[in-house]
Amino acid sequence: MKENLNTEDVTDMSFMFDRCNSLTTIDLSNLNTEKVVYMNGMFSGCLCLSTIFVDDTWTTSSVSESSDMFYNCLNLYGGKGSSPTNVNTGASFAKIDDGEENPGFFTKVGDPAYIKIKSIQVNNKANYVYGEEFSIINGSLTITYTSGDVEVVNLSEATISGYDKYKLGEQKVKIVYDGFETTFTTPVSSTPDFQSDIKVWSSNSTIFIESAPDTKYTIIDLNGRTLKSATTKSTREQIKINKSGIVVVIINGESHKISL
Repeated sequence: MKENLNTEDVTDMSFMFDRCNSLTTIDLSNLNTEKVVYMNGMFSGCLCLSTIFVDDTWTTSSVSESSDMFYNCLNLYGGKGSSPTNVNTGASFAKIDDGEENPGFFTKVGDPAYIKIKSIQVNNKANYVYGEEFSIINGSLTITYTSGDVEVVNLSEATISGYDKYKLGEQKVKIVYDGFETTFTTPVSSTPDFQSDIKVWSSNSTIFIESAPDTKYTIIDLNGRTLKSATTKSTREQIKINKSGIVVVIINGESHKISL
């Protein structure tokens, strides 16, 4: 918006850029707003708008109506990171951003645009098995910024929490990178039965384990709750479990699904 646009006598700029969905950055420096009275919905619905540049000549001194001026400007940030809510959308915020103490939604011409993470996509293994560590080295994050730039970083650069390798079922893993939080959902399932000298079966609500004595075993339900953890006392152990349905017997890292 430069010298070819003369707004010296303009009094109404209501809905001037309303729902300009392809607009990402706009320069309003040198735009004369001294006589503008109405700025209702001036930028409302500009879903992709991230930066509005102005210079020191910008003014709202004559504005009396400015409801919903920045309504639904979901990706707009002032030069120091201030951003509209659907409560704070009037002309009192149509000024150069000075931070938390004096927030505005504009950026001064010549200053860098504020760049913030818009979304993060987690690229990682889709399935895990019981006892398997969460994969960090081979995972990555695809980061999209409000500027439209995209960056891929290793998952090891994020803070990861909420994963329990000993819990079966769907898990929501918390991923935090540079203050931005997202979740990654993955199922943890029992491992397939392995061929070994150990045999596990059930009959009449009793679990049988055929192995060497002093073999450690753990029995869990499908929610990952431990029902019993002990060692065998003989070559054919008989274990009574007061539960019906499917359980998992874990021996030497091997998992065996048993129906009771």
